[in-house]
Amino acid sequence: MGTGTTRQFVGGAVLSSLPLQVFLYFHTLLLPIWIAIYLPLHFTQPELSVQHTATVATLAVGDALRIWLGYYGNLSEQLMSLIGFTLFSLGLAPTAIVLILYFPVDPLQFGITLQVLLFIAVELVLGVLTAHRMNFTQITRFKVAYDQAWRAGTLRPNAFQHPASSGDMQLDYN
Repeated sequence: MGTGTTRQFVGGAVLSSLPLQVFLYFHTLLLPIWIAIYLPLHFTQPELSVQHTATVATLAVGDALRIWLGYYGNLSEQLMSLIGFTLFSLGLAPTAIVLILYFPVDPLQFGITLQVLLFIAVELVLGVLTAHRMNFTQITRFKVAYDQAWRAGTLRPNAFQHPASSGDMQLDYN
């Protein structure tokens, strides 16, 4: 098989990342355990600050949304959802670090929050790599379609532009 066959096969390649999916699966299992460890703390120690409660709530809700975006973007191979997942990961990692550094309560909570932080870091790296691969493949698909249209002679001027930007369409406001 030469390199020409892989270029034609680019349209049917699977782009979702199995390692990212595995990490998301195990993070989905870890999230309820993390919530179950932190939730009783707020009932047994009412003297905890509002900042601690807000940080835990932000991390719990944000992590659930982030995991959903990762699942959706990875399995459906949607680049924008995967980029949203990576940006959400960048926002939640400092929240987990603040929870570890400024609110030390229990060694068990410290350990599980450190594990959540490690999951976020690995998922961030895998998400960026998967998004890069999806972006490169979409660019390659566009180039193959452009080359095929050029060789077939069906390429019109401004064929890959929006009709409103080509100057052919006149708008009538009357």
